[in-house]
Amino acid sequence: MQVFDNNMRRASRRASLRRGSISALPQKSAEIPWDIFERLFMPFLFCQAAAIVSSHLLHALNISNISTFAVFVWFALSTVGAVLFYHFVKVSASGKGVLITGCDSPLAWYLAKKLDDLGFTIYAGFNTPIDDSDEAKILKEETSGRMKLLHVDVTSEKSLLEAARYVSQHLPHGAEGLWALVHGAHWIALGELEWIPFAVLRKSLDLNLLGAARLTQIFLPLVRRAHGRVVFLTSGLNRVPSPVRGIQCATQAAVDCFAACLRQEMRTRGVDVSVVAAGEFAPGNGWLNETELREQAKQMWNQLSSEQK
Repeated sequence: MQVFDNNMRRASRRASLRRGSISALPQKSAEIPWDIFERLFMPFLFCQAAAIVSSHLLHALNISNISTFAVFVWFALSTVGAVLFYHFVKVSASGKGVLITGCDSPLAWYLAKKLDDLGFTIYAGFNTPIDDSDEAKILKEETSGRMKLLHVDVTSEKSLLEAARYVSQHLPHGAEGLWALVHGAHWIALGELEWIPFAVLRKSLDLNLLGAARLTQIFLPLVRRAHGRVVFLTSGLNRVPSPVRGIQCATQAAVDCFAACLRQEMRTRGVDVSVVAAGEFAPGNGWLNETELREQAKQMWNQLSSEQK
């Protein structure tokens, strides 16, 4: 019966991934019309306000008698130029490699799929061995030959070093380093902080914070060579306290601070650091399935004292 339940759950998960797969959508979907009036309406209002304030200030200080209209025209032309430049600038995916960890979860899985569709060379890291992962098999089936699957256990020094060695030896042709490192590996434990066993607290810190920090240390030389970027996938809980998610809030906030410090350190070295905080990460995370939630609840209940119960 247990084997049957496991097979049914895995089949359901495979079907869910296929239904939500990007490949099920038209490969060349119609682009949303670019309405220049809609894009420029609010900037023009700010330009008008800035022109009024600036011209009056210049007159009051006897610096210049320039008219408000002239200042507005200058601001407006600058705004139009900036908007058009932002719209038409394109990032070429050719020869750019991206390592994404935690592809067991839907958020990182779909990101890997989408970037492969755009033409990037993707190194998809899975917490579980590749042969045991349904998500890895589906991802391999639905992507191009540029997709490379790795077993990346962020809590294992050996696994991280092997991943770094593999990526450095399989960079895209002509690439000097890794274009982007995306931290998507997460592990979530639910329950009041008094209930959560210390071993679970340690595992959450090891995987969510310390693993990300060590992975960054190992891959920074590769990222720096390509003047790339480091991206941390977190959740809105990095700034919003939430009951029964205390350990997640703590680790996400710590990752946010870690990224902020790293951003300042890398500013002079040509490496960008970003944090992408999903609005509600927990429901869409692959770690949160019904079986594991029940198992976590049983373990916590068995370790509670009679007074806590």
